[in-house]
Amino acid sequence: MPRTAEQQREYMRNYRANKARKAAESAVESTTESAGASVTNIGSTRARTAKASKPAAAKNSTTPDSPKPEGIEESVAAEIKAMPHAANQPGKVAIMLGLARILDNPHAIPQHTPAAKALDEMMTKLRGAEVAGGNKLTQLRSRREGKSA
Repeated sequence: MPRTAEQQREYMRNYRANKARKAAESAVESTTESAGASVTNIGSTRARTAKASKPAAAKNSTTPDSPKPEGIEESVAAEIKAMPHAANQPGKVAIMLGLARILDNPHAIPQHTPAAKALDEMMTKLRGAEVAGGNKLTQLRSRREGKSA
């Protein structure tokens, strides 16, 4: 026999409450088992990102001189630090680091392609601004100085 509208509403309330309780319990469990994973907050979602697999971790532990594997966020941050022009645009830098965090999140697979595209475009623009010497007004001034000289 199908449920009435009131029964369906009650069922959905209970379902959502149980789902939220289970998510909270799993979040607590994932923070307590921090031996091989880290919990990261990205926007309003909690994503559990696993570090290196056990064989790779064993290989890295035997060779302490080997470089530590980096995520995309660390790589982007290092690349941005190398750009002196990035200090003038802290908003863009924050957006690029947020996009890199999305790319590091294994639970955000559907968002990886647009995030990668947006990150690439922003990095290209930032590099172009650095090479060109700033914004369009600066470029126009440099062209005028070149013609008058």
